[in-house]
Amino acid sequence: MPRPNNISCLGSATTMTPPTVNSLTSQRLSNWAPLETGAASCPCPSEHYHCAGCAILRWLKAQQTDDTSKALTFLLSQRKIPASSREKAMNVVAMPSANVPSMRDRVSGAEWNIRVQLAALYRIAAYMGLEDLTANHFSARVPDAPNHFLIKPTALLFSEVTASNLCCYDESRKLVYETEHTSSPAGPRIHGSVLYARPDVNATMHLHTTAGAAVSAMDCGLKFISQSSMRFAGQVAYHRYEGLVHKDEEGPRLIADLGDKHVMFLENHGTLITGRSIPECFLLHHYLERACEIQVAAMSSGATLKEPPIEECLKMAQGWTENRSPPGDEPVGDRDFQAMVRKVEAIDPSFRE
Repeated sequence: MPRPNNISCLGSATTMTPPTVNSLTSQRLSNWAPLETGAASCPCPSEHYHCAGCAILRWLKAQQTDDTSKALTFLLSQRKIPASSREKAMNVVAMPSANVPSMRDRVSGAEWNIRVQLAALYRIAAYMGLEDLTANHFSARVPDAPNHFLIKPTALLFSEVTASNLCCYDESRKLVYETEHTSSPAGPRIHGSVLYARPDVNATMHLHTTAGAAVSAMDCGLKFISQSSMRFAGQVAYHRYEGLVHKDEEGPRLIADLGDKHVMFLENHGTLITGRSIPECFLLHHYLERACEIQVAAMSSGATLKEPPIEECLKMAQGWTENRSPPGDEPVGDRDFQAMVRKVEAIDPSFRE
């Protein structure tokens, strides 16, 4: 049987020791071919001891455990991963992230819970393909220390974030806890400015997605041509491009442009989303991203766009805003957010560490 072209070898022909988990993950197993349905081994000759699929199977069998990255276990258990989703799954494979001591016993229960939730948000974003290398940040206010906020270390990918390696900053943008990791000045500048100016905001997301950045560069801004976009009618802010955020002076202008809105386009740059909670922020970003994707696709078609009367769009937006948190109902966005947490936790639960 010929060797499949998309199977990657992990060593020389004389090396018989199965590679470690880190050596596997560091090679980004997107080159590993999925197993055939029902197959007991990787679809390559039995004497091939060096392809990723065979190596993983042998390692698991030899150790009689699934104590490897849970993502690998998940992929193996699926037997066949569609090519369209394989790369997304690989985005959340546990990379050898910074091994830092657990913060669980050093912080309050409230802060730990928010750390876990924010780390989950980063992993969800990685799963959804929203990473821009190590750029972009999400942040969350610490509930029992409202002048403190959590944010990703700059050097880490979304898929490497855990509850313990998040950075905590105070109102002066100084680290609250000693750590070998820090966030770039731009992250705390943008997120700190918003969190300190808006007491109603407890979470923020800043992203450079293709669709979001594309709409941020359009003179027309967000067009209310889909149900997803109509949710934001009358509720979108815009901030003109000022280059890289290296100066504190931009903070007040950014806050002034944001006003009381929860969604803002940073022109020629990306998007900024705020929420009263992490789940709400996640939900708002999801709908905004969908709205931008639909707009880019519709405008690219060259067809004449049907634009509903602005009155109808505003009515729809008002209705959605009023029903975002019905009395006695679950928190806004919590149902969808928890569903995505379950998805990434099944792949790799290390964000809880």
